[in-house]
Amino acid sequence: MAAPSTWVALEAFETCLQTISVANGYHTDAGATVTREPHQIPATAGVAVAVVLEGKGPATDPAVRRTHRLATVIIAAKVDSDDNNDAQERLHELMDDIEQAFERKQTQFPSSYQYPAFVDAKPIPPAEGMTWIGAQVRYSLHIPKR
Repeated sequence: MAAPSTWVALEAFETCLQTISVANGYHTDAGATVTREPHQIPATAGVAVAVVLEGKGPATDPAVRRTHRLATVIIAAKVDSDDNNDAQERLHELMDDIEQAFERKQTQFPSSYQYPAFVDAKPIPPAEGMTWIGAQVRYSLHIPKR
């Protein structure tokens, strides 16, 4: 049996994000710590990215309303802020890296999947005692029903 279309979409997101490295022209090396399991991000990771499905709903494009669903994906970006005076700048760099990771990467997504569209980016409010700051970058795409 084929993998669920939501899982296939998250896998494509993960593949794109794993290209993030200074050697590839990005600001950060966040591609080394990309996961679809956010609880597995090591506390020691200076920068990290988690890809999670926020939800899915009816397709918004009339052309695919009967064959697809609209999936919303959150990319959670984490930057260590403990003893880091430039954490906010590094978070902005990481958010830029995330957007750049999807430039010209349509081929990473199966042909029946819509290329992801940027929806928004918002900070994750820090809680007392947190030693990191973060942001949620949200994308949406139409995925096939299975």
